[in-house]
This record gives sequence, C-alpha cells and structure tokens, in this order.
Amino acid sequence: MNLLLLVSAFAASATAAEPVRLEVRPEIPYVEDTGTAQALAFDLVVHNDTGAALRLDAIEVKAFDAGGAFVAFRQVGSNGTSPSIATIATRNVPAHDWALVFNPFFSWDRALPLDVLRYELTFGSDADPKLELKASLEVRPRPWVQPIALSVPVKARVLVWDGHDLYAHHRRWDYGHPKLREMKQAHNPSRYAYDLSVVDASGTLYKGTGEQPEDWLGFGATVVAPGDGTVVEAFASATDHGPDKLDWDKVPGKLKLLWGNYVLVDHGDGVVSGLFHLKQNSLKVKAGDRVTRGQAIAAMGFSGDAFTVHTHYQLQRGTAFDTDGLPSRFSGYKRVLGSRVVPVPVGSIDTGDVVEP
Repeated sequence: MNLLLLVSAFAASATAAEPVRLEVRPEIPYVEDTGTAQALAFDLVVHNDTGAALRLDAIEVKAFDAGGAFVAFRQVGSNGTSPSIATIATRNVPAHDWALVFNPFFSWDRALPLDVLRYELTFGSDADPKLELKASLEVRPRPWVQPIALSVPVKARVLVWDGHDLYAHHRRWDYGHPKLREMKQAHNPSRYAYDLSVVDASGTLYKGTGEQPEDWLGFGATVVAPGDGTVVEAFASATDHGPDKLDWDKVPGKLKLLWGNYVLVDHGDGVVSGLFHLKQNSLKVKAGDRVTRGQAIAAMGFSGDAFTVHTHYQLQRGTAFDTDGLPSRFSGYKRVLGSRVVPVPVGSIDTGDVVEP
C-alpha cells in the first residue's frame, strides 16, 4: 500500500480521529497589548496520527470579529523559489508523534478585532509527492487584564537583554525538544519573561572578560518586589559563578535549579512573580513575608542557568516550574532613548529596551 492509500485508510477508519490534529498552547491564549501592537505568543501543537512522517508546507490564518465579519488574512507557504514557510523552525512531524510550531503571526495592528482566528495548516510528505493533508483550528484569544500594578524589579538602568519577542530564547522554549520531553515539560513558564541587565550610558554591561561575577556592572544591584504580595518560596544558597557552570546532570527532577537563587511572590488569585539568578545569600525576605511594591528583597547575581549577570523576571500561574507564563506591564518607569529620557506611566517592555525606575 502506498503512502497516500495508507493515510486515506487511516483517516477513514471508524476508530480513528482526524489524521492530523491541532491544539493551541497555552489553553487560554492571551492578546498582549504592547502599546504599539497586539502580540499573540501562543503555540500550535501538531499531532500526526498517521503512519507516515509529515512535512509542514503552509500556514494560513483568517481573523474575524465577534460578529463573524472577516478582518484580515496572513500566510506563510511554498511560494516560488523563496518559500516563506522556510522561516518556520519546526516543519517535520514524525509518524505517530507530535511537534510544536510557534505561531508565526505574532504581531497585529492594535485596531484589528481579533476575536476569532481560523488556522489552516497544509502538510505534505517527502515519501509521497502527491500527498496533501490539511488540518484546521479555531483560536479565540482573550485580552489579558493584569490584576495588579507592577514595577520594573531592578533599581538601576537596565537593558532588556532578552525579552519575549518571537526571536527571544524565552519565547523559544520548545517543549517538543527531546531533552525537555525527558523532563516532562508541557508548558512555557517564560513565555513573557525578561532578562534585565544593568547597563551604562555607552551600552557597557561588564568590564574585563565578564567571566567573573564582579566584572559585571549589575552584580549586587538592588532587586525589588515588583508588586504587593506574599513571598511563597525563597532560595538563597546557590553559588554565583561564571558562564556555563551549572551542573546539568543534577537538573532532571530538580528543575528549579535552573533558577539559581530565587524569590516567588504571590500577588493573589494564583498570579505569581518569579525573580531568578539572584546573588547568593542576598535575600532580605523569606517564605511567609509580606512585601510591598518597590521593597528591596535581594541583589542581582550570577546563579543557576545564567550566561550573564542579570535578573530574570516572569509573571506566571502558580509556583510550579512547569506552568504557563503571563503577560506583564509596568507602571512608573522611564524609557531611555539616547540622551532623552521619557516617563512611561504604564507600558510594556521587550528585547532591546533600556529603562530605569
């Protein structure tokens, strides 16, 4: 039986579902208001229930408003000699397996109503050039309403070394990767995270080689509580180190080792702030302490899975490592635009921004 007949037989089976199934992750996809655009940081999980390896050839999405009126259209595909589908990192889905596809249509005009997004994915096969399968999914993103006021959690001028735009490593947490599958990961806790590094007016982050914590301008900088809440977890004994010094053999089963020294602050309703890679023994708080927005709680360090001295900040659901991240906006900071400093009453930050309290 050739591949096309095999797939057709599978699809026609009374006990089989659709040959290719799509899911959205997280289960509740949010629209993040960046101030200039609407950002959609969700993923598509592709389940290949056929006995053949499939190749993703095209992604199309149509947007509709709440009344069902057509709003906009986006696509990537196999168009000519410069196929835009080549921009998609994961295109091959093994037989009887799944793969994670990052939503490529991550930024939309703020004026567009994005009540319903109808995705259609087209698949082919290297083994059978005539094979074409389609799978569809309806996504209903929700606007994120932040329940508390938050401050940028470092008391210094910082560069957002890496945020959560489409290219950021926080956004690229591929839990379809074999190593993360082995660790039983099913969520992206850093989906909306930031790495905040102290920087001077010339863009310098460190002196010398940067191999020692003390080389970095930010080592020991004051880290503050981003919002009012209760400390629910705090860890302070991890050593500060140079790059690539984390013992990965100890990580499976103990994923919070990646955080190094950390503080988790519960703001209520299951919304939790995580502050990671803090300086050893610098914590001024412990589990059970109440903190207020802007209160000094620790110092910036070089602990855990850190390649630079920085404070990693993320808003998330609950205290588990394997949970979903949440969008965050900050109040009362200044954006540094060269020689000009602009106050921002409330706004978003992302990769490359320079801000100060």
